[in-house]
Amino acid sequence: MSGVNQPLLPVRLEGKLGYIDKTGKLVISPRFDWAAPFTGRLARAAPGDKIGFIDQAGTFVIPPLFEWAEDFSEGLACVDNEEEKWGFIEQEGNQIIHCQYDAAGSFSAGLAYVGIWDKTKKGHKYKYGFVDKTGKLVIPFQFDSCRCFSENLAAVKLNGKWGYIDKTGQFVIEPRFQTAWDFVEGLAKVIRLDKKCGYINQAGQLVIYPLNFLCHERFSEGLAGVMIGDEWGDWGYIDKVGQFVLKPQYHGAEPFSEGLAAVCINDKYGYIDHSGRVVIPFQFDAAYQFIDGIAQVKVGVDADEKTGYIDNSGRFIWVPTA
Repeated sequence: MSGVNQPLLPVRLEGKLGYIDKTGKLVISPRFDWAAPFTGRLARAAPGDKIGFIDQAGTFVIPPLFEWAEDFSEGLACVDNEEEKWGFIEQEGNQIIHCQYDAAGSFSAGLAYVGIWDKTKKGHKYKYGFVDKTGKLVIPFQFDSCRCFSENLAAVKLNGKWGYIDKTGQFVIEPRFQTAWDFVEGLAKVIRLDKKCGYINQAGQLVIYPLNFLCHERFSEGLAGVMIGDEWGDWGYIDKVGQFVLKPQYHGAEPFSEGLAAVCINDKYGYIDHSGRVVIPFQFDAAYQFIDGIAQVKVGVDADEKTGYIDNSGRFIWVPTA
């Protein structure tokens, strides 16, 4: 079957979602009310208000039983049952970790965060810890918020401040940030308590700390988009020493992927390469990263929005449909 060994992408026709392969050929007929891209051999899909997992023939291998489900990561997927409790299933659909948590995230580095209501707090806020793939709680419930592990560190919030822990639950970077994100390419973006933006290394040192960043994105392919100026400032790209490689000139700047980045000028998106050369002209109302040579793009806004897919030359493999 076409598409078995390559990613399949959801498309909408006459109000239903099906899937195309990278050539634009429709390989799963439109019959879902909601559908996500394939990650590996399975994809999340919903024929109604419940989510299950289909194979590349469009057959449900895990029935649509869940209120919500995340993609499989490291062989497990977190799912939400009718009681609004989260647990984890394997790719055969067997429940590995019973649905018992009030929140959960995907597995990374062998651990996943889980959350329970903290009834001692006003408003019943969550407390988070981390479990292994057997469901054993290896890092106790103690954090106010957290993110998945990335490059063997996880950003966690404790007493109103963000820091980073290792897989034993010990703080490697003490909580001292207003907000902190995942490590990518050895650096993580943070916002200090004084609301200044910057990037830290895994030793917790601020290695890029321009005071005039209003907003910043993660590093990808050695570059990161940052915004300077006023509230409606311009975006450019810096390298890992904080020097501008592409000067601020864009009204939006997405991370690079497969050598290209989506940027916005005059409310239209196109794609540039690392030198700033426009490779795909400004013509889209929204544009996203390339994955395996294909990127999702949108034309129109609100009720007129349509979604399509292009290859890295800008050629439509699927002309936008509503």
